[in-house]
Amino acid sequence: MYLSLPTNHETPPEGTHFAVLTEFTDLGTHPNDLGDGKPRHEMRLGFRVFPSDEEGKRIEGDFFTSTIVTASIHPKSKFHGWATSLLGHELKTGFEMKELLGRPCLLELFHKTSPKGYTNANIASLISAPKGAQVPDLAAEFRAFDIALAGAWANGLLAYDDLDNWAKERVASSDEWNKAPALGMPTSAEKVVRLAPPSQHRAADIIDDDIPF
Repeated sequence: MYLSLPTNHETPPEGTHFAVLTEFTDLGTHPNDLGDGKPRHEMRLGFRVFPSDEEGKRIEGDFFTSTIVTASIHPKSKFHGWATSLLGHELKTGFEMKELLGRPCLLELFHKTSPKGYTNANIASLISAPKGAQVPDLAAEFRAFDIALAGAWANGLLAYDDLDNWAKERVASSDEWNKAPALGMPTSAEKVVRLAPPSQHRAADIIDDDIPF
């Protein structure tokens, strides 16, 4: 089953809104352009956002935002806190990133204009969703790409050819991509299948941005 990148999404409004994590893309290791230049393992997280107005009424639209974090669950990393909020418990062991797909949260968003004039919704914070919140079934929108584990999950992963152009360039420039052929990296859309909802998986050590290395 071929899954294309969500299209025609709108930029969500500023404020704190209900959201569901629907994408993670392993981008590989790169120099930290915004920090001290030391290598960091990056991944992109994507969220479907369901904003409400000041009266709590749902705003109609198809909203999506994404961000890049460092793949580390070091206690001082940003994503350590995010993963704790998404999973709903403290991290005692590692975990596999697919466990986060479909998990709800509250995102605090603010707008920032890019040099090219695009308005982006940046994530200021991520906290746990209210208990008992109804979570829409977005399994058909789940997207996952992992350089090291490509093809290792029974339900499958996206192939390199199915990434958007920006992600392809980022992955291709990573240290890990040079090892991809030895790992049997799938490059055909025939390898793409829909991922199942979060369930029990092998533990993995993943996650963040401002971690000291």
